[in-house]
Amino acid sequence: MVGRKKKVSLKALLLLIVTLAVFAALAPVMSPYLRVVFVFLFTYIILAESYDIFSGYTGYYNLGHGAFFGLGAYIFGVLVGGVRGGYSPVLTNPLPLPVAIVAAVVAAVAFAAAISVPYFRLRGAYFAVASLGLVLLVYYLANNLRSFTGGPEGLHLPGHGEMSSLEAYYLLLPAALASIVVNYLVSKSRLGLALFSIREDEEVALEYGINTYRMKTLTLVISAAFAGYAGAAFAHAIGVVNPTGMLGLEIALAPVVMTLFGGMGSYVGALIGAVVLTVIQEALYTKIAYFHLFTYGVLLLTVGLLAPGGIVRLGVLKKIFKPPE
Repeated sequence: MVGRKKKVSLKALLLLIVTLAVFAALAPVMSPYLRVVFVFLFTYIILAESYDIFSGYTGYYNLGHGAFFGLGAYIFGVLVGGVRGGYSPVLTNPLPLPVAIVAAVVAAVAFAAAISVPYFRLRGAYFAVASLGLVLLVYYLANNLRSFTGGPEGLHLPGHGEMSSLEAYYLLLPAALASIVVNYLVSKSRLGLALFSIREDEEVALEYGINTYRMKTLTLVISAAFAGYAGAAFAHAIGVVNPTGMLGLEIALAPVVMTLFGGMGSYVGALIGAVVLTVIQEALYTKIAYFHLFTYGVLLLTVGLLAPGGIVRLGVLKKIFKPPE
């Protein structure tokens, strides 16, 4: 049995390496348009998987996941010398790209750790509504702190061009695969078991000695780290950081809809949701721009009526991937 597990692990590792190598090799020969589509896809995969790492296993609907994404984007934009509304850069001596990305991740992690103190006193719908307030809080801060964020016009990042999308592609690809792997590992770990028990009955979990606050905080921090990284890399790809693009309702709802559609508490479900919604959005955008929120509503209504557990728990997909109930 142990040998079989090792064999499966080696196969999974080999598949991961091959996937990484294939997509990395394809990037230089892709058209600029297709490369941007993949940048969006990888970003959504990271957002969906990282959202699921916390919400899928704890049962806490974190509607503020987009705040970590937006915060990472803004910290990155400021540190690389983003220009405020066509005037002057926030920093006269911008930091190198890797340092700015690390700082964005650290900021997202610190923010997640800080809000866990008051927010984990709330549960259920109260937590969901309060977490949505995080996105609104960061949105209004970004809109009004003009000396740092550029206000509604945002920050325009220096040196943006076609190479930026290629660099972002290579930044996001391994992170997307890593988010899938981490989601899978969490589901198979003791941490995942503790999170499942919190989702089923947090009071019972406490009685059995599980430090629920520490487990939830640790998972939220992991989730925020991926979202902050995605925000920084995505900002580098598009070259603009503004409140609407980085902290709008579309970004706030995207990971929620993707995981609900694909299936919460399953790395495969989050992946399927991200891929399907990216394809649908891209197809609609070429015909009917700004139709995304309507699409979210239709998908949520459909999955709620026909597949409450997500499409990964239906038919052949359920037999193949065996997601947890």
